[in-house]
Amino acid sequence: MDNSKLHIVAITGYLRKGDQFLILKRSPNEIAFPSKWTIPGGKVEGASSVVGTLKREILEETGLGIKDKVDFFSESEFTRPDGYHVLVLSFICEYDSGEVQIEKDSFSEFAWINKETFTNYDLIEGIKKDFNLLFNK
Repeated sequence: MDNSKLHIVAITGYLRKGDQFLILKRSPNEIAFPSKWTIPGGKVEGASSVVGTLKREILEETGLGIKDKVDFFSESEFTRPDGYHVLVLSFICEYDSGEVQIEKDSFSEFAWINKETFTNYDLIEGIKKDFNLLFNK
């Protein structure tokens, strides 16, 4: 099958708690961006809505609940090493409940970052660009 014709739609969340945002370090076994820092999110599955996907993925990956209101922030795209094209829609969302419990198969660490600390992490390039916009507007 020609993977160049297949697409994945991913929804990600810049999860804010006070003046900090949550980031996750990807496992070294991940197909795309292994061992890089990112934000929580994942693929749209079936007939899931954007907010439904975002809530599900953040809960699965971090154990955290988010508030219902989310705001569109950015879009990006890339092609994975296996040929799948990925469209990423990113939203700003607010922490609602829970304690961070990362999904160990996909992530190795987590951190809460702010304007002063985000440059200390090896973020995926698009995520770094978005944090520059968020923190310097």
